[in-house]
Amino acid sequence: MRRVRSTALASLLVLAAVSLALTAGLSGVAATQHGATAKQSAIGRPSPSACTFPVTRTDASGAAVTVDADPSRVVALAPSAAQTMWDVGARDEVVGMPVSQYTSYLDGYRRPTNVVSADGFSVDVETVVNLRPDLVLAPNVTPVATVQKLREAGLTVYHFRKARTLDDVYAKTLLTGRLTGNCEGASERVAWMKRRIGAVREAVKDEPRPSVVYPLGGGIVVGSNTFLDELIRAGGGRNLAAEAGVSGYGELNPEVVVERDPQWLVLNDALPRSALQMAAYNRTTAIRENQTIRVNPNYANQPGPRVVYPIETIARALHPEAMATVDETRTPAGSVTPSVSTATTPTVTTSSASPSTAPGTSAPGQPGFGLLASLLAMVVALLAATRRHR
Repeated sequence: MRRVRSTALASLLVLAAVSLALTAGLSGVAATQHGATAKQSAIGRPSPSACTFPVTRTDASGAAVTVDADPSRVVALAPSAAQTMWDVGARDEVVGMPVSQYTSYLDGYRRPTNVVSADGFSVDVETVVNLRPDLVLAPNVTPVATVQKLREAGLTVYHFRKARTLDDVYAKTLLTGRLTGNCEGASERVAWMKRRIGAVREAVKDEPRPSVVYPLGGGIVVGSNTFLDELIRAGGGRNLAAEAGVSGYGELNPEVVVERDPQWLVLNDALPRSALQMAAYNRTTAIRENQTIRVNPNYANQPGPRVVYPIETIARALHPEAMATVDETRTPAGSVTPSVSTATTPTVTTSSASPSTAPGTSAPGQPGFGLLASLLAMVVALLAATRRHR
């Protein structure tokens, strides 16, 4: 871990950490989300729960991947891996990642080098190799051939297994922290996730479960055996597509849509209503009663720590009274008030509880420095001045 080089800087870091903890309250989220490293204390001594190296873990390809030393240069090959690095407090270690609309919600997302090829979706292997990373994080969406090319170039690559459940997301977050030397930050983030999601599950456990369909466009819907299906269930809904026999992400016949008559639709913010096979959906209770829930696809579709927010969004829409009790136990910064959209066809919409509403954050859409912007900006500037070039 890079060490602070002056007493003045150490004092400033201590002041920032103490002040930020007071601002964030009991959640501890802000410290990890905004780069407060968990590898080492502000005065340079190892944290009691610091990771040790070398560490070896078997990945999805069956390879035993060994990380010899605490990585300082990490490449994340997909947005979910970048999100996880941000949320365990390790964004300053990311030297390369996809720089696009799918990572634009991450504060400072333009700083790392873009590792996406000109085609807009594949990994630029040459760019990754030239970044000289100590470790490459390759989520399951990364093709095996890409992982192999990077390994042939001499890079250490961990290929993650597919996340199908919330437990998988917890495990992936902890593993990311372990491999990158951010064990404490990962543990704190997972504990935060479990508290928030556990509160939702407890609030809705005795509530009737409304029927839900989650269309993805072009007739494709969320079926059983998927990560998004668990989000629906965790939020207190019943997935009609799964009950109709759709497994994975498959087609749901328009006639079945009408026959099953979902009470609610979950829609990604970016999905145009014209993509919903409206002839069928317009005949459902969900559309007649203006009962659609808009979720941020960067949180819902990326199996990372921020899946907490769409789960809470779904639960607030389906069970507003039960969730009101949950929100009353949180600080104002951690609560979200549902709003009503007045689009051409009105829909009931709830905020996706972006990090702008989470403790210790500020501007909507871009996680910020909270109330201590000036102080933390000074810390970042001083750290940048002492940190070796990456």
